[in-house]
Amino acid sequence: MLLVPGDPRAGFAAFDGPDALPPQAALPEAGIIGLVWGDAAAEARRLRRLGAGMPGLIATAGARELLLRRGDLAFEPLGLTADGPGAPAEALWRLHPPARATALARPRPPASGCDIGVLPFRAPVGETRLQERAWGLSDDIRARLTRFRDLRVLGRGTAWAWRHSGLAAAEIGRLLGLRLVVEGALRQSDGLIRLDVALIEVATGRAVWAERLLRAPRGFHGLAEALTARVVAALGGRLAGHPGGGPGMVPPPLADPRAAELVQRGRARLAAGGAEGLAEAEALAAAALDLAPGAGCALRFSAECGLARLRLGLARDADLVRARAEADAAAAARADPQDARAFALLGELALTGGDHDAAAQAWQTAVALNPADAGLLAAAAAARMHLGEPEEALALISRAMELEPWYPDDWLATLGAIHLAARRPEEALRAFLRMQDPGPARPLLTAALVWAGREAEAAREAARLLAAEPGFTIRAWLAGRPDRDPAQGDRLAAGLRAAGLPWA
Repeated sequence: MLLVPGDPRAGFAAFDGPDALPPQAALPEAGIIGLVWGDAAAEARRLRRLGAGMPGLIATAGARELLLRRGDLAFEPLGLTADGPGAPAEALWRLHPPARATALARPRPPASGCDIGVLPFRAPVGETRLQERAWGLSDDIRARLTRFRDLRVLGRGTAWAWRHSGLAAAEIGRLLGLRLVVEGALRQSDGLIRLDVALIEVATGRAVWAERLLRAPRGFHGLAEALTARVVAALGGRLAGHPGGGPGMVPPPLADPRAAELVQRGRARLAAGGAEGLAEAEALAAAALDLAPGAGCALRFSAECGLARLRLGLARDADLVRARAEADAAAAARADPQDARAFALLGELALTGGDHDAAAQAWQTAVALNPADAGLLAAAAAARMHLGEPEEALALISRAMELEPWYPDDWLATLGAIHLAARRPEEALRAFLRMQDPGPARPLLTAALVWAGREAEAAREAARLLAAEPGFTIRAWLAGRPDRDPAQGDRLAAGLRAAGLPWA
C-alpha cells in the first residue's frame, strides 16, 4: 500500500497493509492512498497524476476496501477519474474522520464463499495497450467459467479491486475466501507476447496447473476459450455439469484478428465514460466491424455503444439508434449462440423499448447461459423488477451479491427497488441506507420513507433531491422507468407527491 502526499516535493511511503498505516490524525491533509505491485516509484507517479486537483486525502477503490476493515475511517465517493487520456477510469474516495462513519462507511463482507476467482492479468507499468489486452483476456476467461452451474466464480468488480496489489495470488485468495485463483501476466519482447498463466490452490499456494505461451500480437483470438478449457481440465472432477455450450466451444476464427484488439481498446474507452469516451469507442467498434463484419464480439460491442448512447441521452434519433443496436445484438447472438451478454443486450433494449415479453425471454436465455456471472445476474434482477417479478428479482440480486461481495452501490439501489416493488418499505430503506451515496436512489428512498410512515424524513430527502436537481419532476422521472405494470409507477408517484415533490 502506498501513501503519496499531495505536495509534489514530498516522497511516497510504502506500508505492508492497512493496519500499518498511521491513524488519520497523523496522515497528510492532501494526497492519495493506493495499492501497488511491481515498480513502486512508477505507481506513485501514476497515483499522483490520478489524484491531481482532488481535495483532501483520497483513496483508490482497492485501498478503500482494505482500509474499511480498520473501522476508524469513513469514505465519501468522488466518482470516476483517470490518470491520463485513454486510461481506464477509477473510482476515488475521500477519507473522513470516524464521526462520519455511520453515514459513509459501509463495509462489505470479507469473504465471498466463491470457489474460484480470476485476478486481472498483469502487464508492465506504462504499457497501456498490453495492459488492456491482459485485462480483456482475464475478463474473457472469467466470463466463460461463469457458464458452469456448479462453479461459484468471483465477480469481476471484487477481483478488479486487486489489479494493482503487490500481494501473492494465494494471499488475495485467502482474504476473499476462495479455494482457487487464476493469475496471469503478459510481457512483450522481440515482436512476440509471452503469457504466463497459472491456477493456484489457495490453501497451499501451489500451482495446480501452470503454462507459458508465446503468441504473435494477432494470435490471441480463441486463446481465452483454450485457457478456460485447460483450467477446467486442471479442476478435474470438481465440476459435475457442463457449460451452456459444452466444453471447448470456440467461436469461428475472425476474418482479421485485429478486430478483437480494437474491441478491447474500445471497451476501455467506453468505461472512461462521457461523450468523448463514447465517441472514441464507437469509432473503434466501426473499425472492428470493417475488419471483421460478422464477428460476434464486434457486433456486440457496437450494440453496447448504441445502448450507452441511448442511456446518456446523446441520440439525435433514438429510434434509429435503438434499431441499429438491436440489429447488432441479434447478429451477435446468431454469430455466437452461447454469448449471454448478447442476449442480455437484447433484453435491455427490448425492455427500454417497451417490448416486455421479448425482454423477459432474452433475459431468461442470458441467465441460463451464464448462471454465475454476477454482473449479468444483477442486471437481470433490475429487469425482472421492472417486469413485475420482484421475488425472482430478489433471488437474482442475492445470488449476484454472494458472487460479488464488494458489489457497487447501484446493486443496493436495485435491492431497495425490488423490496419497494414488493411493498416492503422497511427492507427497502435498509438497502438504500447502506449505500455509500444514496443520491442516485433518492426518489426511491423518499417514497420508501413515505410508505414506512416517516413523513418528516421523507420531506427532508425531497428537499435534498430538489437542491441537487432543481428541475426534478415526478413525470419526467417516471418516463425513464420501463415498468410493465403502470400501477407500479402510480404508487411511486403517490409517495413522491406526499413528500412534496412536484408532478411537472
